[in-house]
Amino acid sequence: MASKQKEIASVKVPDYSRTRVYRGTLEPLSGTGFWTIEEFVNAMNDRLIKSGRLPVSCGDYPSSEKKLIRLVKRWHDLPTVQASKAA
Repeated sequence: MASKQKEIASVKVPDYSRTRVYRGTLEPLSGTGFWTIEEFVNAMNDRLIKSGRLPVSCGDYPSSEKKLIRLVKRWHDLPTVQASKAA
């Protein structure tokens, strides 16, 4: 059986397939530009990895409104990652 684990820039992203996903109101996502939790977490992981941090852990995956709000706050607190300029 193939692993569903994704890899971004040689950093392994956890397999969230067995993690419960919060299915309540997505109002906390309104300021992020994303429509689904899955899209948001993928973009969050990209941003975290590009800034030298670890991806969202299974324990931090938004399985409740509280965790979603915490992750959205973390998204807004992350510095914007600029593409490196080729010389």
